[in-house]
Amino acid sequence: MDFKKMFDELDKPRERRPFDYRQAGCAGMMEGLGSAKELLEVASAAPMRSKLNSSMRSKIAKAFDKAGLTGKAGFKRVGEALTRAFAILDRYDIEIGQVATKDMFPGPSGSRAVQIAFSNRRDPASPVEVQNSMLHVSWHQQETGLFEIVMYLT
Repeated sequence: MDFKKMFDELDKPRERRPFDYRQAGCAGMMEGLGSAKELLEVASAAPMRSKLNSSMRSKIAKAFDKAGLTGKAGFKRVGEALTRAFAILDRYDIEIGQVATKDMFPGPSGSRAVQIAFSNRRDPASPVEVQNSMLHVSWHQQETGLFEIVMYLT
Protein backbone atom coordinates (compact mmCIF):
# COMPACT_ATOMS: atom_id res chain seq x y z
CA MET A 1 0.00 0.00 0.00
CA ASP A 2 1.46 3.35 -0.99
CA PHE A 3 0.73 5.52 2.06
CA LYS A 4 2.32 8.64 0.55
CA LYS A 5 -0.08 8.68 -2.42
CA MET A 6 -3.01 7.90 -0.17
CA PHE A 7 -2.21 10.76 2.20
CA ASP A 8 -1.41 13.17 -0.63
CA GLU A 9 -4.95 12.52 -1.88
CA LEU A 10 -6.31 13.32 1.57
CA ASP A 11 -4.50 16.68 1.65
CA LYS A 12 -6.05 17.86 -1.63
CA PRO A 13 -8.79 20.47 -1.09
CA ARG A 14 -12.21 18.93 -1.68
CA GLU A 15 -15.31 17.89 0.11
CA ARG A 16 -14.35 16.68 3.58
CA ARG A 17 -14.96 13.03 4.17
CA PRO A 18 -13.87 10.97 7.13
CA PHE A 19 -10.80 8.79 6.71
CA ASP A 20 -11.51 5.15 7.51
CA TYR A 21 -8.68 4.22 9.87
CA ARG A 22 -9.91 0.63 10.18
CA GLN A 23 -9.59 0.15 6.41
CA ALA A 24 -6.00 1.42 6.55
CA GLY A 25 -5.21 -1.04 9.36
CA CYS A 26 -4.45 1.70 11.85
CA ALA A 27 -7.52 1.73 14.12
CA GLY A 28 -6.87 3.14 17.56
CA MET A 29 -3.38 4.51 17.02
CA MET A 30 -4.53 7.19 14.55
CA GLU A 31 -7.08 8.94 16.75
CA GLY A 32 -6.45 12.66 17.17
CA LEU A 33 -3.90 13.03 14.36
CA GLY A 34 -4.59 15.87 11.98
CA SER A 35 -2.41 16.26 8.90
CA ALA A 36 -1.51 13.69 6.29
CA LYS A 37 2.16 14.24 7.16
CA GLU A 38 1.54 13.08 10.73
CA LEU A 39 -0.44 10.10 9.46
CA LEU A 40 2.40 9.15 7.11
CA GLU A 41 4.92 9.25 9.96
CA VAL A 42 2.77 6.93 12.06
CA ALA A 43 2.10 4.57 9.15
CA SER A 44 5.78 4.31 8.24
CA ALA A 45 6.56 3.32 11.82
CA ALA A 46 3.99 0.49 11.74
CA PRO A 47 5.29 -3.09 11.96
CA MET A 48 6.43 -4.65 8.71
CA ARG A 49 4.92 -7.74 7.15
CA SER A 50 5.89 -11.09 8.61
CA LYS A 51 4.29 -13.58 6.22
CA LEU A 52 5.25 -14.47 2.68
CA ASN A 53 2.27 -14.37 0.31
CA SER A 54 1.71 -16.97 -2.41
CA SER A 55 2.32 -14.51 -5.25
CA MET A 56 5.80 -13.62 -3.99
CA ARG A 57 6.57 -17.28 -3.27
CA SER A 58 5.62 -18.15 -6.87
CA LYS A 59 7.80 -15.37 -8.32
CA ILE A 60 10.77 -16.52 -6.25
CA ALA A 61 10.21 -20.14 -7.32
CA LYS A 62 10.31 -19.08 -10.98
CA ALA A 63 13.50 -17.09 -10.39
CA PHE A 64 15.10 -20.10 -8.63
CA ASP A 65 14.15 -22.32 -11.56
CA LYS A 66 15.60 -19.87 -14.09
CA ALA A 67 18.84 -19.68 -12.06
CA GLY A 68 19.23 -23.47 -12.08
CA LEU A 69 18.47 -23.86 -8.39
CA THR A 70 15.89 -26.60 -8.93
CA GLY A 71 18.34 -29.34 -9.90
CA LYS A 72 18.82 -28.15 -13.47
CA ALA A 73 22.43 -26.97 -13.16
CA GLY A 74 25.67 -28.22 -11.68
CA PHE A 75 27.66 -26.13 -9.20
CA LYS A 76 31.29 -26.53 -8.16
CA ARG A 77 30.37 -25.66 -4.56
CA VAL A 78 27.16 -25.39 -2.59
CA GLY A 79 28.17 -21.82 -1.77
CA GLU A 80 27.86 -20.81 -5.43
CA ALA A 81 24.21 -21.84 -5.46
CA LEU A 82 23.59 -20.11 -2.14
CA THR A 83 25.08 -16.88 -3.51
CA ARG A 84 22.63 -17.03 -6.44
CA ALA A 85 19.71 -17.76 -4.13
CA PHE A 86 20.62 -14.92 -1.76
CA ALA A 87 20.80 -12.49 -4.70
CA ILE A 88 17.33 -13.57 -5.86
CA LEU A 89 15.87 -13.26 -2.37
CA ASP A 90 17.44 -9.81 -2.03
CA ARG A 91 15.42 -8.63 -5.07
CA TYR A 92 12.30 -9.35 -2.99
CA ASP A 93 13.67 -7.70 0.18
CA ILE A 94 14.29 -11.06 1.82
CA GLU A 95 17.48 -12.08 3.55
CA ILE A 96 18.76 -15.05 5.50
CA GLY A 97 17.40 -14.88 9.02
CA GLN A 98 20.31 -16.72 10.64
CA VAL A 99 24.07 -16.84 10.33
CA ALA A 100 24.91 -19.07 7.37
CA THR A 101 28.32 -20.77 7.27
CA LYS A 102 29.82 -23.48 5.10
CA ASP A 103 29.63 -25.82 8.11
CA MET A 104 25.84 -25.83 7.69
CA PHE A 105 26.21 -27.70 4.38
CA PRO A 106 28.75 -30.48 5.08
CA GLY A 107 29.54 -33.54 3.04
CA PRO A 108 28.68 -34.69 -0.45
CA SER A 109 24.93 -34.67 0.14
CA GLY A 110 22.34 -33.47 2.59
CA SER A 111 19.51 -31.06 3.19
CA ARG A 112 18.78 -28.20 5.52
CA ALA A 113 16.09 -25.62 6.22
CA VAL A 114 17.36 -22.05 6.58
CA GLN A 115 15.41 -19.26 8.28
CA ILE A 116 14.58 -16.23 6.16
CA ALA A 117 13.54 -12.70 7.09
CA PHE A 118 12.17 -9.60 5.41
CA SER A 119 14.82 -6.89 5.20
CA ASN A 120 14.08 -3.89 7.39
CA ARG A 121 15.17 -0.84 5.38
CA ARG A 122 14.59 1.48 8.36
CA ASP A 123 16.79 -0.60 10.66
CA PRO A 124 19.07 -3.03 8.75
CA ALA A 125 20.12 -4.66 12.02
CA SER A 126 16.51 -5.70 12.75
CA PRO A 127 15.08 -7.87 9.97
CA VAL A 128 11.54 -9.25 10.42
CA GLU A 129 11.40 -13.05 10.51
CA VAL A 130 9.20 -14.69 7.88
CA GLN A 131 6.80 -16.74 9.96
CA ASN A 132 5.29 -18.99 7.30
CA SER A 133 8.26 -20.06 5.18
CA MET A 134 11.88 -21.20 5.19
CA LEU A 135 14.46 -21.77 2.47
CA HIS A 136 14.93 -25.51 1.95
CA VAL A 137 18.32 -26.47 0.51
CA SER A 138 19.21 -29.98 -0.73
CA TRP A 139 22.56 -30.86 -2.29
CA HIS A 140 24.12 -33.95 -3.80
CA GLN A 141 27.57 -34.29 -5.33
CA GLN A 142 27.35 -36.11 -8.64
CA GLU A 143 30.01 -38.42 -10.13
CA THR A 144 31.25 -35.46 -12.20
CA GLY A 145 32.16 -33.65 -8.98
CA LEU A 146 29.50 -30.99 -9.53
CA PHE A 147 26.74 -30.46 -6.99
CA GLU A 148 23.09 -30.78 -7.90
CA ILE A 149 21.24 -28.21 -5.81
CA VAL A 150 17.51 -28.01 -5.17
CA MET A 151 16.15 -24.97 -3.34
CA TYR A 152 12.61 -23.88 -2.64
CA LEU A 153 10.61 -21.89 -0.13
CA THR A 154 8.52 -24.08 2.17
